[in-house]
Amino acid sequence: MKGSRTGVNRALLGLLGAAAVALGGWTAASGLAERQGRGTELPGWWRTPDARTRAGDGGALERLRDHPWWTPVTVTALALILLALVWWLLTQTRRGGGPSTVALARPGTRLRTGALADAVRADTERLPEVARARARVWGQGPYPLRLRVRVTVVLKPHASPAAVLDRLTHGVLERAAGASGADRFDAEVRFRLRRHRERRTR
Repeated sequence: MKGSRTGVNRALLGLLGAAAVALGGWTAASGLAERQGRGTELPGWWRTPDARTRAGDGGALERLRDHPWWTPVTVTALALILLALVWWLLTQTRRGGGPSTVALARPGTRLRTGALADAVRADTERLPEVARARARVWGQGPYPLRLRVRVTVVLKPHASPAAVLDRLTHGVLERAAGASGADRFDAEVRFRLRRHRERRTR
């Protein structure tokens, strides 16, 4: 139910954003054509705003539209708003790299991939040579249950990647695979090194 409500909210937000961009573009194009005196270049079905359809102070709007920067700034602002909206929608739909839950073999039970990712991250950060970590889990099931985990590990200076990888493989990831009950558990580990910050002396 929560997922369906989220989808409806995103769809409504997208429609509202598209309507706002269309309205702004219509106003900007009509104003540009009217200011340049080339109204005949617009299609015959194109309706330009009149005094009754203009929002706010008509005189102030006319004064703004007389400036040469008004139309470019309006179009640019609307384009940026549209790009930000599209980016937000994409990040929402692609969050987590896949479904937030995966069906398990037992009827009515599901695995929260976000919770498993948090457990892997916390378990990884307990290793003494790890500065911080990030984990993502996705997969499909229930027959067979296949999970994939991607762990990004930021190592402390002078840490041994081979030693950390061994602890991850035979410790953190092994426990995660056993806890999830996955038939197939694929893991990808990426290492990054945290550099020393240079100290400034006076």
